[in-house]
Amino acid sequence: PEEPGAMTYYPAFSPDGRWLVYNRTVFGNTASAMDAELWIAPVDPSGTVLTGPARRLAMGGLPGGWANSWATFSPDSQFIAFSSNHAGLTNGWDIYFASINAVGNASPPMRMPYGADLGGQHSPVWGP
Repeated sequence: PEEPGAMTYYPAFSPDGRWLVYNRTVFGNTASAMDAELWIAPVDPSGTVLTGPARRLAMGGLPGGWANSWATFSPDSQFIAFSSNHAGLTNGWDIYFASINAVGNASPPMRMPYGADLGGQHSPVWGP
């Protein structure tokens, strides 16, 4: 979705075709902005028409000022994994995951265990 004064990028469709998750920022209009937020929008099965309003995907439990980015849906469309930059550190990216319910709300995110403490983890990928 286009929005004056905002930049949207890194889109990902859910495998069931119901949702589009993407990044949105207004801070300096750059894809690396530290105010990057995940947004979600319902879409029709073709993925070409929004069927409802886009909205910020609330990430309860993560403090404000963190950039959340690179979201991807699980194969069953019930979870998203994404990268989040804790404390605004340039090397502080970790992978988090959250469940997505039938109306597009997210559970509080959980940090993936066994990741590097401060570390450069981007672009999550779901395994078989």
